[in-house]
Amino acid sequence: MQRGRDDAIETINATDDASANLSNVSIFTNLIKKAEDGAQSAL
Repeated sequence: MQRGRDDAIETINATDDASANLSNVSIFTNLIKKAEDGAQSAL
């Protein structure tokens, strides 16, 4: 019983980490897009 609970907690933690990474990636992607747009308008 305890083992199953530990596995579930690990899975939840891994999912949280993945979500955090995903939102960091989208923030980063938005920054790159803004930089590209800025470069386009500078040309």
